[in-house]
Amino acid sequence: MTDIIKLVHKQGELFQNFNFEMYNIEGKKVSEEKLSFNQNQWNIPLKNNLSGLYIYRIVMNGMIVAKGKVTVFK
Repeated sequence: MTDIIKLVHKQGELFQNFNFEMYNIEGKKVSEEKLSFNQNQWNIPLKNNLSGLYIYRIVMNGMIVAKGKVTVFK
């Protein structure tokens, strides 16, 4: 079984590229995925992330357009 985060876009259609960045609680970047708004959902692999609390950011054109927390349980 592959560990993933499912990201779903529920607003109108946008056709821009963006980055999904994830940081551990110490502020170290542990994941970055370059994505495009040509679809409305994405599966983002967690790779080797351990259980714990992570901060994510969605960055478009150098600006943070969304951010939040996610808890990973393994």
